[in-house]
Amino acid sequence: MSLRFRAKEAKANPDDDDEKNQKKQRMVVDLGNGSEVIYFPRIIKMEDSWKFFDYLNNRIPWNRPTIRVFGRSCLQPRDTCYVAGEGVTQLIYSGYRPHPYSWDDFPPLKDILDIVLKVLPGSRFNSLLLNRYKGGNDYVGWHADDEKLYGSTPEIASVSFGCERDFFLKIKPSKSSQGPI
Repeated sequence: MSLRFRAKEAKANPDDDDEKNQKKQRMVVDLGNGSEVIYFPRIIKMEDSWKFFDYLNNRIPWNRPTIRVFGRSCLQPRDTCYVAGEGVTQLIYSGYRPHPYSWDDFPPLKDILDIVLKVLPGSRFNSLLLNRYKGGNDYVGWHADDEKLYGSTPEIASVSFGCERDFFLKIKPSKSSQGPI
C-alpha cells in the first residue's frame, strides 16, 4: 500500500482564525502498528512561506555529497544541510556523515520549528535534514528514517516550500510478515 499527498493552496474561511482552519484541514491516516500520518495542507501563511523559501534557498550552505547506494558511489540527487541539537548522535546515511550545524546558525529554522510544534503539541524533534530539490530530476528514493539517533518510535516532520510536488509514503512490511524474497 502506498499513500500520495499533494499540497495545494488551502481554501480558508476568513471568519475562522488560523488554528481553527488548521484543525478543519488536518487529515489523519492510520498506518497501523501505532504509526500515523498527520497531514496539514498549510500551516504557514502564504506571504511568510515565501520569506522562508527565499531564506532557505539563499542563506543555507547547501551541499550535494557523494553517497554510496547499493555498493556504488554516486552524486546525491538533491542538496542537503543538516542541523542538530547539542549532544545529538551524528547522522550517517549511505556512507555520508553530514556536518551538523547548530539551530543558532539559522534563526528562521527555529521559527519554522515553533510553527510545527504549535500544530503538533507534545512533539519533540532533535535534528533537521533540509533537502532542496532544484527541479524534476532531483529526488529522494524510497527509504526508512530508522537511524538509531531518532529512537525506537521516531517522529518525522516534513515542511515543504516552493513548487507543488507529490509526496509518497509506502508502508514498510514488518520483518515478521515478510516472506521469502
